[in-house]
Amino acid sequence: MKRNIFSIAVASMMVLMSLSSCDKESEGKTRITYYPTIELKGESTVYVNKGDEYVEPGYSSFLNGNDITEDVQVISDVDESASGVYTISYITKENEDGFGSTASRKVVVLDFDDPIEGIYVVNSAVSFRNNDGTIAEYKGDFEVLLISNGDGTYNVSDLFAGWYDQGAGYGSEYVCEAVMEISGSDVSVDPDDTQVPGWGDSIDDFHDASYSAATGTLTYQADYAGKMTFHVTLVKQPIE
Repeated sequence: MKRNIFSIAVASMMVLMSLSSCDKESEGKTRITYYPTIELKGESTVYVNKGDEYVEPGYSSFLNGNDITEDVQVISDVDESASGVYTISYITKENEDGFGSTASRKVVVLDFDDPIEGIYVVNSAVSFRNNDGTIAEYKGDFEVLLISNGDGTYNVSDLFAGWYDQGAGYGSEYVCEAVMEISGSDVSVDPDDTQVPGWGDSIDDFHDASYSAATGTLTYQADYAGKMTFHVTLVKQPIE
């Protein structure tokens, strides 16, 4: 019995010594980690007239209440001389544990005087008709970009006008990218020049298309997946 009591006492002392050692090792240290934050000023998407200089709206970064904005690294591929969609990345200073934060801004360079190039939104409900006759539709102010290639053709951000990407919430991999030729009121798209990255396919056919310069209205139908036809009407928007 005495031997058992002695063993318990020795074990208890070893535990206490271990805890004391841990206390000494952690003395003066904190378990709180402060993460750097970054906040963009202005809009997350900025439109720039082709040829004009991009003006940075600004940003701020803080770490544990301290202003570290001057330590933010800014990486940009913006080219104001060429129409296109660009990205500016903002990378904060890392904290003592190696953690940082990032933010990004989209910059869209467009020729504001181009009668076709620009931002388009759905004019009425976009719909698709299945081969069995059923119709599905939605209405949303989703943006579609037409960006000039300088040769009468335009890169179209999404022939589906946001149906999968924004309407169904599938994401940007499920847009239908296309090259569209517009000459007067005539509009054409080669199905082979279209792509839906998420599914790795293209549209079957493009037809009943027209463009009105007077109203900035683009209408067309696109057959897809062998069983549906998209009916789309888009209207060009003023850029503020």
